[in-house]
Amino acid sequence: MYLETSGVGLTLIQFHLSAGNPPRKRLFENLASMVGKGDVAQRLCGNLQVDSSKARALLGWTPPFSVEEGLKATVLGLKGD
Repeated sequence: MYLETSGVGLTLIQFHLSAGNPPRKRLFENLASMVGKGDVAQRLCGNLQVDSSKARALLGWTPPFSVEEGLKATVLGLKGD
């Protein structure tokens, strides 16, 4: 695990959080709080579900890519491929 703090925020490198490992999540939240980034930890570990139904209905908006496509592009970008 490697935590880096900067003016931009908290950067996580090679840190795995999962619902199946609550002690690791608590450790991360505690460490983040100690460096003044508890709010960031809450956003990362909390519910990240987004409901776009209102935007779809009112604006006729559709997402430019699926969640799977976005995650794949993110992983490829982080790997540098």
